[in-house]
Amino acid sequence: MKHKSLAVLAALLLAALPGLPARAETAGDLTYTVTQEGTVTVTDCDETAQHVTVPETIGGMPVTAIESRAFFGCTALASVQLPEGITQIGPRAFSGCTALASVQLPESVTDVGVLCFDGTPWLSAQQGSGLVIAGSVVLDGTACTGDVVIPDGVRGIAGGAFRNCDGVTSVTLPEGLCTIGKAAFLDCDGLTAVTVPESVETVRGGAFSLCSRLTRITFRGYGCRILTEPLDLSDILLRYRAEPDGTEVLGAFDDSATFMLCNTGGWEFGDTGALYPAFGLYEGVICGYPGSGARDFAQRTGYTFVSLAGAAGDIDCDGSVGVLDAVMLQKHLVRVRTYGVRWLPAADLNADGRVDVLDLTLLKQMLL
Repeated sequence: MKHKSLAVLAALLLAALPGLPARAETAGDLTYTVTQEGTVTVTDCDETAQHVTVPETIGGMPVTAIESRAFFGCTALASVQLPEGITQIGPRAFSGCTALASVQLPESVTDVGVLCFDGTPWLSAQQGSGLVIAGSVVLDGTACTGDVVIPDGVRGIAGGAFRNCDGVTSVTLPEGLCTIGKAAFLDCDGLTAVTVPESVETVRGGAFSLCSRLTRITFRGYGCRILTEPLDLSDILLRYRAEPDGTEVLGAFDDSATFMLCNTGGWEFGDTGALYPAFGLYEGVICGYPGSGARDFAQRTGYTFVSLAGAAGDIDCDGSVGVLDAVMLQKHLVRVRTYGVRWLPAADLNADGRVDVLDLTLLKQMLL
């Protein structure tokens, strides 16, 4: 019994140590690891598998993620069914699956990496006529032009979904959107301003990089994480292209040009071809609320921050004090919905450093 107890204790201590690689296990055609949170990430697949159904649980633990390149180059794979509960699919997870013609993507997926289904017949058959949406994610919008409206119900925009879309002049993002993927709007030179809705929780690295005319990015939420994670050149198709006049232009081009690495303003290239931008060559302003993730991002990256905090009582910052401001404040106070107004000088009408019922009373008096 003593030896058994020591073995159990040793296993628990090993599991608690940070930085140790997770041990790979197999289940049928799949290879997987278990995270410290007790969830399963699929990391590989038998390259001879033809029809794969990823289970909701493995060993009693929920499957929540597909790792980058997990199915990369599985040329025999014809169909894959992913279960509800998966939230993240890594870059190039199914890239190069040249026989993949059927994919079932659950509504739970909100975070899809760059070029996830690149080179698959399933994606190719849907491209060329506008937005490609599967589950609740926009996978591709490279055929879009003009004013693009992302429909309600979309919760994620995949990495690289709109890369090199010079013809897109504006994009309307819906409330309910959760994630904007890595390099999602890379090299969209037609964009001049973008508003990120309150619901967005994560904007991944390089989401608006190389958008040469973009001067204003407005964040309506408070807790949005704006990441400066590394981008891999092979993932985002960042290359030099020779122009007719002989100049070379850095951009995201869908040709087979050879990658060329060099230093250029706003980008840092490493020996492995990684780059570490904020928004990369973006020279505009970051707009958001005091105390928000946008404010924190601007401070740590050196971007100019423009506060959206309105005048006293103008909680929704629309330029006037109205019934909607009172409704927002009331919902916040009864916890129906927290708008983060505790950080807004506009909501603290009596300037006592708190947002409470007295402020609501004063706001209602303003409306009489």
